[in-house]
Amino acid sequence: MRNLERRLLALAGCCFVLHLAPPCRHEVASGWILMAQAQQATSNLLVLNRGSSTSSVLLYDGSTGAFKGTFITLPNSIDGSSGSYSRMIVGPGSDLYLRWTGPTDNRILLYGGATGKSIGTFAICTQAQCGGNFSGGMAFGPDGNFYASVGDWSGFVGRIVRFNGSTGALLDVFVPPGRGGLGAIDDFAFGADGNLYVYSRSLTGPSVLRFDGNTGAFVDSFITGVTGMPSTPGVRMVFGPDGRLYIGGQERLLRSDQGNGQTLGVFVESGGSFVGFGPDGNIYFLSGGVDKYDGRTGASLGTLVPSGSGGLNAPVWMAFSSPSITIPTNTIFYPQLAVGGGYEVVLILNNTTETAWSGVAKPLPNAGLSYLKLVIALRPGETKKYVLTGGTETTSTGLQIIGDQGSLASALAVSYFFNFLDNGKLLDSTGVPKGVPARKFAFPVERSGVIDTGLAIRRLPGQTDSPITLTLFDATGSQVGEISTASDFAKFITQFFAQLPAEFLGSVVAQSDGDFYLVVIRLEKTAAGFQLTSVPAEPY
Repeated sequence: MRNLERRLLALAGCCFVLHLAPPCRHEVASGWILMAQAQQATSNLLVLNRGSSTSSVLLYDGSTGAFKGTFITLPNSIDGSSGSYSRMIVGPGSDLYLRWTGPTDNRILLYGGATGKSIGTFAICTQAQCGGNFSGGMAFGPDGNFYASVGDWSGFVGRIVRFNGSTGALLDVFVPPGRGGLGAIDDFAFGADGNLYVYSRSLTGPSVLRFDGNTGAFVDSFITGVTGMPSTPGVRMVFGPDGRLYIGGQERLLRSDQGNGQTLGVFVESGGSFVGFGPDGNIYFLSGGVDKYDGRTGASLGTLVPSGSGGLNAPVWMAFSSPSITIPTNTIFYPQLAVGGGYEVVLILNNTTETAWSGVAKPLPNAGLSYLKLVIALRPGETKKYVLTGGTETTSTGLQIIGDQGSLASALAVSYFFNFLDNGKLLDSTGVPKGVPARKFAFPVERSGVIDTGLAIRRLPGQTDSPITLTLFDATGSQVGEISTASDFAKFITQFFAQLPAEFLGSVVAQSDGDFYLVVIRLEKTAAGFQLTSVPAEPY
């Protein structure tokens, strides 16, 4: 039993904006107030950046423009076909919907709004099914369904197709080509009256057509025959917080009061492309970076995100998002790896994405276990199992799983557990969760004649080596001990607090000035030997 306990001890080891009158009046001031209130709870700016082989969604602070990280890495090639991304919206559940157009089909790809993890293809529509490629607008309608415009800008042919908002299944052609004089579609928006407003370009010139939001039937030509309306592809149209219709393009832009075509002049002049309003009520353009203009006066407020920040060089779209976002990383870390002396580690990896994953799994460099380094390559959907073993002595350290460029940790589903064997016989198997970095953890502690609590604390190379303080509390919450250590370790709690009574129930708070990882193991001796159980340690 002394040898068993010794081994257990080792384990614990140029563009303008046009104003057009609203289809129905709103209280202007209240719109701006609501936008300002929303800004207080919204701090994430997502920018779709196009690249040659891969594109990306970059994350910035929505207020300061500071770069926060690469949120999503996007393969331009899907199922062997090269395509491009052109638009992105935040859906009703705060997830991201990205439009990808390939040589034969159109896709709307879905990504988690808080994690950036791929959820899969939301909708797919071949050119034959949709009557062409996605072009211009896409949005969720008042009915909860998803709408996208399809067509040929050069041939002045367009239609709006509708998909089930939950399943992505193609429902119908909501507005067919030619209806109401519909030509090529640059953009569309649902108004406060529930109707659909479409910016259309035809041989007779550009216009804004209105369609019934329930049936798709033509209602009227909301704006037509206005001199100076944008006539080149790529026009953007949205309803602003004041209820007016804003149109951005490469030519002069006008505003019509009450839909009568009255010209009120240019609101904003910019060298970029108009995208829309932010949650702060201001207007945003994409140039080489992200530029901001006062939403009430049109005055320039400067550049929010400069070109080059975080690798931004070809922005094609942007959106603001409200959920708390976790920046994806290419690293998973397990604070405890014990091999040898009867211990082995089993690692099972599954690639949950539609693209290949590659990287390595390796112990921390100071443990002398470089021979355990694994080179990993996983095809889409593939699962592989690895078993890490050691010699006669137990060595304790941490394990890093590091993805290559573009291979994110969020792509992997991982099972990680210890096996303890005695003369080849499996005595115990314990699953261990991946580490979560924090500066403060709390966890329960129990000790008796057959129960003990162990913990392992690790830091990754480059993380601060600030001392870690362990504060011990009894069952009533009274502090009964405190120690400080500067090194990583894997030990039982009795090795820190020798004064611990034979029977004890309480808790420990571990904290430091820098991030660290912690795993807690409960040991319970049984008639057959022992049982180990991982215990959640709550970061706070």
